[in-house]
Amino acid sequence: MKNSASYKRALGRFWRLLPHGGTRGIVLQYHSVGASPRGLDVISFRRQMEWLARNGAVVDLPDLIAGRWPQSTSDLTCAITFDDGYACVYENALPVLQEFGMSATIYLMTSGISSSVAFSSDSFPGLYSDERMLTWQQVRSLHEQRVAIGSHLVHHEDMSRLSRMRAEEELRDSKRVIEDRLGTTCNRFAYPFSHFTSEAVQLVGASGYTSAVTALHHRFRQGEQIDPLRIGRADVSRSYSFDDFQKLLRGDWDFLGGYQRLRRPLLQWNR
Repeated sequence: MKNSASYKRALGRFWRLLPHGGTRGIVLQYHSVGASPRGLDVISFRRQMEWLARNGAVVDLPDLIAGRWPQSTSDLTCAITFDDGYACVYENALPVLQEFGMSATIYLMTSGISSSVAFSSDSFPGLYSDERMLTWQQVRSLHEQRVAIGSHLVHHEDMSRLSRMRAEEELRDSKRVIEDRLGTTCNRFAYPFSHFTSEAVQLVGASGYTSAVTALHHRFRQGEQIDPLRIGRADVSRSYSFDDFQKLLRGDWDFLGGYQRLRRPLLQWNR
């Protein structure tokens, strides 16, 4: 199937007929918010956050995973994440998050973060094109504004193909750089490309990370036993309409998790 919203809309019309009510926890995955070729435009991002503020609750990732969900009339609890480390998160997404009092996590590819002039994403394989990367000054500002800083390795590498020694170096060095720059513990991780093996998961835990996110779609239930090193997320694509976004969060597209498992090598989703 093509990577588009069309088949998701079609299958979602059938999936919504199945019972999937009750409380829901969703970790949202974003990358870029802005005018770049693959970025979600700012107006759409703000509209999504406004809808979340009215129809759900946004909590920090560890609180969602631990089941510390607000006791409210809403059945929806979300955590917000960003991958890679693009400057547009600081410039465009942060003001919206502040407007609605929302926390988030951003996972940095640390080789792309400069002390002064922002690097171009085009210099790094595996990233979105035509983006500017964050600087460490911007990262510190994000950290001070309720945005937790996690690792996305030193380089945007496929962990399922790295040697054990190289994987350990990437995990260790990215963590150390973030901790040295911010003076705080870095214990959150995101798998680049969402590719990993059972050994890679073990290395993530052994390197001192207490949570690690994938791109495997998953709806959490309060009280569910969750593997903290294989946390599923719902990717929010720029191709989604506002109606698509609501359906994604309400459960019409929950079939995506099963479909993604079938597409990926079994070892990667060995639960």
